[in-house]
Amino acid sequence: MPVTTVRKENDGFVTVAANSHVHYFLTAQGAQPQFSMGCEHHEDIERADQFPGHPMQNYDWTVMHPSLHAAGDNYTVAMAYLVTLNYTLKIEHHRQDHSVINVISDKDYASQQTDDFDLEILKIFKG
Repeated sequence: MPVTTVRKENDGFVTVAANSHVHYFLTAQGAQPQFSMGCEHHEDIERADQFPGHPMQNYDWTVMHPSLHAAGDNYTVAMAYLVTLNYTLKIEHHRQDHSVINVISDKDYASQQTDDFDLEILKIFKG
């Protein structure tokens, strides 16, 4: 069973205005990180193997205002433990200049079981 260490519990939702965005930072420890992020309207918005330089230890990506649905959407990051034992996922709400408005979530995930996985869900509204 996965173990989660919480530094900042997930706020659950965020409203992104035209001059802000959500920034995801994922650190993986292991041979071949396997993760993806999708939403209700788009599967695999981000996927580990789509990043130049994959496999690597540090990944980051943003969700920008223009790509959001007005009614809001659940964005889910799924992390698999097939050959990666530890993940750190930090989600921040940023201003346009990348300064931090709020740390939305900050957690470590770990498992020794190759069939385990973890999910982190955030509802993002277009403001």
